[in-house]
Amino acid sequence: MIHRLLSAHIGRRLIIAMIMLALIAVGISGSGAVLAQTSRRLQYGQNVTGTFDAQAFAQVYSFNAARGDVVSVTATSQTDGLTLGVVLTDSTGETVASSEGSTNAEVNLSNVEIATAGTYYITVVGSGAATEGTFTLGLAGQTATSAPESVDVSGVNVTLNWSSNDDFNLEVRDPQGGAVNFRTPTVNSGGALQGNVNGECSNATANSPTETISWPAGSVPGGSYEVLVYFNQACTTPAQPRQFTLTISVNGQDLAPIQGTLQQGQQYVTSFVIAGADNVTIGNGGDPVEAALNLIAFRDLILAPSALTNNQGTGTINSQNPAEAWSFQGTANEIVTIDLAATSGSLDTFLILIGPDGIPVASNDDANADTRNSQILNKQLTADGRYVILATRFGLGIGGTEGGYSVTLTSGSQSVGAGTPVATANPGTATGGTTVAQDTDGDGLPDGSIEVLLRWDTRADMRVLIRDPQGRVLYADNPNPIDGGVLYQQGNFNCANTVTNPQTYAYFPGTRPIDGTYEVQVWVFNDCNSQIQPNFSLTMSANNQQFFTTTARPDFSVRKNHYVVAFTVSNGTAVAGEGGTFYGDFGLDIGSIADQMATATLLEYGRPVQGEISATSPFVVYTFNANAGNNIQITERATRGTLDTFLYLLDPNGNPITQNDDVTPGRDTNSQIQYTIPATGQYYIVASRYGVRYGGTLGSYELALSLR
Repeated sequence: MIHRLLSAHIGRRLIIAMIMLALIAVGISGSGAVLAQTSRRLQYGQNVTGTFDAQAFAQVYSFNAARGDVVSVTATSQTDGLTLGVVLTDSTGETVASSEGSTNAEVNLSNVEIATAGTYYITVVGSGAATEGTFTLGLAGQTATSAPESVDVSGVNVTLNWSSNDDFNLEVRDPQGGAVNFRTPTVNSGGALQGNVNGECSNATANSPTETISWPAGSVPGGSYEVLVYFNQACTTPAQPRQFTLTISVNGQDLAPIQGTLQQGQQYVTSFVIAGADNVTIGNGGDPVEAALNLIAFRDLILAPSALTNNQGTGTINSQNPAEAWSFQGTANEIVTIDLAATSGSLDTFLILIGPDGIPVASNDDANADTRNSQILNKQLTADGRYVILATRFGLGIGGTEGGYSVTLTSGSQSVGAGTPVATANPGTATGGTTVAQDTDGDGLPDGSIEVLLRWDTRADMRVLIRDPQGRVLYADNPNPIDGGVLYQQGNFNCANTVTNPQTYAYFPGTRPIDGTYEVQVWVFNDCNSQIQPNFSLTMSANNQQFFTTTARPDFSVRKNHYVVAFTVSNGTAVAGEGGTFYGDFGLDIGSIADQMATATLLEYGRPVQGEISATSPFVVYTFNANAGNNIQITERATRGTLDTFLYLLDPNGNPITQNDDVTPGRDTNSQIQYTIPATGQYYIVASRYGVRYGGTLGSYELALSLR
């Protein structure tokens, strides 16, 4: 029998008491010592033991359920004379099922169908002759049928309209993890973007600008699709709030249109689920930043986290279960690193650390520009006590990505990888936040523990990228990384209001820079029709002491040619290495490797090897044997540190054949080469980093050779 409504036979006094207990447990009313209970989190298939005494005659438990789930609750007394009553309520306190006014040594709520996805509460009340005792509680659940792997439809269209000449962007993430946007206009699932309207304000129009992402008729992935709208850049000054309309159509049927307003730099996120050709639902939407600041919906999770086992935990995030909580015992001044990594599905992780006082102390969306995984790096704890890790996703309750994850806690200093830029930001003005440091030297620029100043002499749009020792990347798309540097000025940005004496300035706040290796890149993003190669000067200071300056006019006619220099900070003192232009070409970047070829490590197909890139070893040479016609694949994958990989393939004579920087530019900065061998022989691989001898990224990698 499926219970849907409260039986009319339930005793009034019992049900009022039970509902009050449930309300108190979720913090809606009361704070009495006898009734106030903290709900403990249950999972389907879990059995727990509870205890009653004179001070606590009720216990409250909670669990997440999806619409259509069927659950059963069994409570069994373990003490003579102790009888039990059970009530199941939803997140609003509404009763879903109960023990119907009777109390017994064993109580069952069988086959309760869940009508609405959300958090549910089980309240167990003790009664009878015994005033103290123990009981066991079991929760069984049959999960509602999930979306099929694929659904046949006549087409899927997601359309964004706005009414100004500003640069809006549309992105849709599919259930397989593909992300369709202006950088990746097509994905494996078949999704494609039609046009990047008003991109970077080029040929901007206010005449009904529209962007559409669509899947053609046929088979599309079943499951949750996340939709993001970005107000990327105002193409008029001053920037104004702009309205947009989002229309989602599946099988020729339009869902209710979504209308909203965004400020420059803001985002809107929503989702829709394709569970069948005629079964499409749309989720809630809103500002993902506001969602990350509002944790009220996750109060019960935070109050009753699961303890990490051996500093690790695993779980699943989806629309019915958008967050899970884990705990660990921390000590004051301990330094910890927390990694949250997706292990399946489309999950875009988001990580929050909450202190013993219940106040969030750190959070992270993406560990660096190359990953959707999250990391809180080298966080120094301020107090002894229980810390809570909230494992969730971008957008939390309004997000649409789903999948499995792993969470890992590490004690001690750590480092992470970094990425490659795609630039968009505001021109020539302060872009890095609201708090500006002091200007003690009177140059009109805020002071920092590290300062980077770029000046040039044409109307070109030049860009700067800085990677810090913790893997954070400071550039136009990310002008103010969390706890990182600030991109304060950008000269001639996007060729707007250009001058012939522009400058770009970035700094790291604080009085002492973080120790470790930094990398700085400089390149011409757009010559802005000046047709003149710029002379530029790059000056860097640490603690008000200039440690590097250079002037150069290299060939920037190819955008990939970056000027690269690294420097290392130790105890507040910075020392720069050799700087130069990196061409992404073996002959120019490395040159002869005849000596290393003779001692190169022999690779075996299908057996990956581990390696390390360091300041003294910026590349490693390998060799392998291949036959004519072999289709090979070589992958260099960063596994630790800040390493930004770069891969070369050489012929039997040591001459370069091809090279690769990023598997997917702007998304996956590991390196991969696919190549058909023209002649039988012994070939060579050079595993390196972006910038090679000029670069500053460090760390370990895995190199794999396989036949396709």
